[in-house]
Amino acid sequence: MMFHAKVYLWRTIFFTALMSVFFGISPKDAFGLDIQNLDYQMNNQIVNNISEHTITFDSVSPIAIGNSLSITFPNEFTFNTTPVQSDVEVRVNGVLLGSSEWSFSKSLNTLFIAFQTTAAPGSDVEVTLTQDVDLMNPAAHDNYDINLGVNSSFVATAEVWIFPESNITVSAAVLGEPVVVGGGSGGGGSCYNCFFNDTQPFFDEQGIIISFKGFSAPRGTVQLSIDDYFVGTTSVDNAGVFLISVDNVSSGFHTFEFVGLDQNGVETSPYILTLSVGDRGFVYANDVFLSPTITVEPRGDYGLVLYGYTVPYAELDLNIDGYLIGTVVANGNGLYFFETLLDQFEIGEHTLESFLKGTIKNLSSGEKTFIIDPVFNSDQKQLQFIGDPLFDVLLNQPQQEETFSLTDTIPYAISFIFGAFILWGGIRIRYHVKNRDPYISDYED
Repeated sequence: MMFHAKVYLWRTIFFTALMSVFFGISPKDAFGLDIQNLDYQMNNQIVNNISEHTITFDSVSPIAIGNSLSITFPNEFTFNTTPVQSDVEVRVNGVLLGSSEWSFSKSLNTLFIAFQTTAAPGSDVEVTLTQDVDLMNPAAHDNYDINLGVNSSFVATAEVWIFPESNITVSAAVLGEPVVVGGGSGGGGSCYNCFFNDTQPFFDEQGIIISFKGFSAPRGTVQLSIDDYFVGTTSVDNAGVFLISVDNVSSGFHTFEFVGLDQNGVETSPYILTLSVGDRGFVYANDVFLSPTITVEPRGDYGLVLYGYTVPYAELDLNIDGYLIGTVVANGNGLYFFETLLDQFEIGEHTLESFLKGTIKNLSSGEKTFIIDPVFNSDQKQLQFIGDPLFDVLLNQPQQEETFSLTDTIPYAISFIFGAFILWGGIRIRYHVKNRDPYISDYED
């Protein structure tokens, strides 16, 4: 996971958004460091995990030899080993500095980066504490202050959130005072992130908004519960994308549970996400990937079909009783299926499961149980099934058309222009030949 938000000086609202990765920057005066373009990243914010830390900033004055940056971690962060210079990377304007161009030291829980080279004002500086630094996250989930300094003077505080769960996929969050948009102290509202679902959300100063973007079976629905309390349902579009926004959530830790239903009403496995919410602000969680659904039905007299829904064109592995029986690819509607004969299975109860491939977490449909019975006075077997089979109806549904893109027309436009140019040239040549004096020779002076 990478938690990241970038701040740009030309947008006032991003003064708050620079407090990315669930941290707040204290607006103290800084020597040579622009805190409005300061960015802090952690690629792992889970308790008792090793994380890589990256700090980037722009210098507002020249960096001189001997200038230093200090990073002080609270005591809850622990170094499992003593870091050395090779565990840290320093870049200026994208160029990795050599070991002679900077020095490294550690005192208690503070790391010091001292520059042995110069840099012009406006230089982009990036310091990466790689995982080789062996910096362990705290054992308790909470928010922690990481202090940044320049030349031993305090500059800013990064308020980093450490979470208890390993299934968090939060891309950005803002905590702290809202920024007023619209000009003047009394105008506008509070814009916590102006790229929220391609619109600008406005909320009162006491509010908080949490927005989830995820993927599930097309034309299905997704139900959301917070702390075991049902909140509401949203629809999934033809591309398998859904959006849910929630406001008026109290501060503290909350459990969000997502359950998808495909167009037949078959449920996905629940997806559980634990987040810590500040007093106010904006949280955007993306890549909430719901598991596929799965159903088993009789197929002909002595066969069965395994099918379900997931995101369009996804690849899945199908298991029966824990053994892989095949790999399939969903069509444009998100429908996938696999046909097989009953005679390869023993009489009795079996478990069926599908796994969505290509995801960080091996998302499973959850187990579906089916029973195979013997056919009376026969060596044949049959699937124990109640209801009306739907598979043939679903299979004959037309697939969704591909989404039109303007870029798709570019090759045709180029071909049309080129053809028109050739046609115009041919007409001009024909006109010239037709109207020339027939008695003038090409070889006549």
